[in-house]
Amino acid sequence: MHDPETGKATYALGVLLFGWAEILLEGFSAWLANPLWLLTLVLILVPVPRPLPLATSLAGLALALSFLLYESILLDEAGNKGEILGYGPGYWLWGASFVALLVTSMLPVQSSESPCI
Repeated sequence: MHDPETGKATYALGVLLFGWAEILLEGFSAWLANPLWLLTLVLILVPVPRPLPLATSLAGLALALSFLLYESILLDEAGNKGEILGYGPGYWLWGASFVALLVTSMLPVQSSESPCI
C-alpha cells in the first residue's frame, strides 16, 4: 500500500497492530482473520473435535481473501485513505498461512497413546 501524499509505503506490522481500527471506522473485516488464525492454531494444538478448527480456518481464509476486494485502506486516525496498489509477498505469505492451517485442521488427530515416529 502506498500513501500518495507522503510517497511512503505502509508496512505490514503497522497494519497488523492498528488494522482493528478499520473495523470500527469503515466496517473493514479482513483484519479479523488475524485473531481467527491464532484461535485456529490453538484449536489445532489442543484436543478438540476437528470440525471446530476446520470452521475457524475456513472463516479466517475467507476473511483474508476478502482483502482482495478492497480498493483503499485507512492510513491514519485522521481518516486519510490510501489506494491499494498491489499485494506483496507478505500478503501472499499471510494467505498461505491460512491455507496451511486449513490443511493441518483436516489431518487426522494422532492419539497420545500411539508412538510418534
